[in-house]
Amino acid sequence: NNFVTSIPVCITRLTSLKELYLHDNTLKSLTGIEHLTALTKIIVSGNRMKGIPPNMKKLVNLEECDLSNNELKTLPKEIGGLKKLRFLHIDGNLLKCLPRQMIAIRGMKRLVLDRELLADEVVSQMRNRGTFVSAHPMTLLR
Repeated sequence: NNFVTSIPVCITRLTSLKELYLHDNTLKSLTGIEHLTALTKIIVSGNRMKGIPPNMKKLVNLEECDLSNNELKTLPKEIGGLKKLRFLHIDGNLLKCLPRQMIAIRGMKRLVLDRELLADEVVSQMRNRGTFVSAHPMTLLR
């Protein structure tokens, strides 16, 4: 709740940073996130992000990502390159479908999304592979 609108440049220089918590701010983008390649956890829920940069694929160590309660309409196909991703929260957004490339994330353990996405083919395939899918009614904060 610091009204942070973008990731400060001084944070993007912390290349050994493992966890980043910027939830409940006014973030509009994740510009500069690609420099934090050691990140294993990022919590940016409750912001005003409309998109996720494709260069987020450079976060090769990312295991947990909370993008819930933003204004996301799509996820970049490059999210499928995050092979270590285990937990993904995307509920409370404006998503209508998920990128097919997410099927490549074989180790995904938990996916939290809006109930409207349950019928998505990607979600079905992930469930069949053993990913626990938790669905919520659409609950946008904005």
